[in-house]
Amino acid sequence: MHPGVDGRLTDMWLARHTPENTMPIIENALKAIKEQYGDKEYRTSHGIHVVGYCFGGKYALRLAATEGVSAAAVAHGSDSYQVSI
Repeated sequence: MHPGVDGRLTDMWLARHTPENTMPIIENALKAIKEQYGDKEYRTSHGIHVVGYCFGGKYALRLAATEGVSAAAVAHGSDSYQVSI
């Protein structure tokens, strides 16, 4: 916990940002990326890569387990050990 941050505020924020609420947002963004760039020919492209920092770490790992993402990087992953794929 960061100094000066009330744990109750963090708990309230996390309660609203469950995988059930967060994954549809991420999936919609990924779908839009595929629609916009999926048919383009990029010489150096090796697929879609994702990065997750802190709260986003577990979502980067979830996406890495799917067929649409070819690489993921995680830094300071939050509860990444609890990810169920």
